[in-house]
Amino acid sequence: FFGYRRYRRVSVGLTGLYPPGRERLRGRERGEAPVCPSFDEASPFANDKHLRSCARRAMASSRTVLRKSHDAILGPAAGPYTHVVEHNGVLYLSGLTAFGSPAQGEPIEAQAREIFRNLGAVAEAEGTSLQNLVKVTLYVTDLSRIAELRSALDDIYGDHVPASSLIRVAGLFSPDIHIEVEAIIARGTGDTS
Repeated sequence: FFGYRRYRRVSVGLTGLYPPGRERLRGRERGEAPVCPSFDEASPFANDKHLRSCARRAMASSRTVLRKSHDAILGPAAGPYTHVVEHNGVLYLSGLTAFGSPAQGEPIEAQAREIFRNLGAVAEAEGTSLQNLVKVTLYVTDLSRIAELRSALDDIYGDHVPASSLIRVAGLFSPDIHIEVEAIIARGTGDTS
């Protein structure tokens, strides 16, 4: 019995009072079948070890990273990157510009509208929308038309204004490009209530 109590203390010390999701993993406490099919209540030692193993597997599966390409919408990637990386239901979009579009060479607000049109198309292809836009980072080459850019962004965002950073840069990869936008979009309802 001393060894069992000592093991339980060590186990509690290593994993906290209860591992995250213990009720979900054990299931028996709510009268449900356990989630892990090899769960065995015969040995208390096996249970704790098994719970830690299931918790590690659950955490590893939540860290899955999916790299996605949207060549049909954005064209092929021009370098060693992917258009979208998804992690835990959050979409991280690489920097988008108006390069190769009719807005290339147009003023910054026209380029911003084209970029956000493409962002919306990617969001729709991923099963979400710009209402779930969490954060944008705007890289601009010229601040003289910032009022026009802000007006365009007000129209684009509507009531769903994301967190935002605006960074002035000396230049982007082409002199016709005045803005680049990186975005983070969550999957969800977009409801903030």
